[in-house]
Amino acid sequence: MAIAGGMIPTGEYGSTLNNPMYDSGRQKTVSVHHQFGQDLSQEVGKDLEVPEGWGCVVIGFGDDPSQMGPVTVTHNDWVLRFPRNSRRAIPPGHFDILMNCVERRYIQPSEGAALTGYDANRYNVQVLKFPKSSTLNQEQIQADMEEVEVA
Repeated sequence: MAIAGGMIPTGEYGSTLNNPMYDSGRQKTVSVHHQFGQDLSQEVGKDLEVPEGWGCVVIGFGDDPSQMGPVTVTHNDWVLRFPRNSRRAIPPGHFDILMNCVERRYIQPSEGAALTGYDANRYNVQVLKFPKSSTLNQEQIQADMEEVEVA
């Protein structure tokens, strides 16, 4: 078996490159590559059928090429990855963290005027179904989502 297209000889480094890592929290050895597939959030159909108490979101692509991959959200020690542009189930804790990800953006209202800053959600998130036990204000989120950004 050749590693890196034959650039690295097998046996010399091959046993350490693809070695599973020891997770001290779970006190067992896990494969990083195997775990990555298990951390994907559950895809949701058009009926928006999700586990009890969960919600459903769609995270859109960003403007930058680096904003095309899945979005990783961690609540306590539970990591979930949300592929973009598809309906995904989201638990309440992850939902609250995702919706609280904000960044400061600036606009210049008119030529020569000082920049005006405002907070906007870090990700292009569309909420299709709110989690039942979310601590966030649903009306405020709906109002923020309907707000039109003018640049």
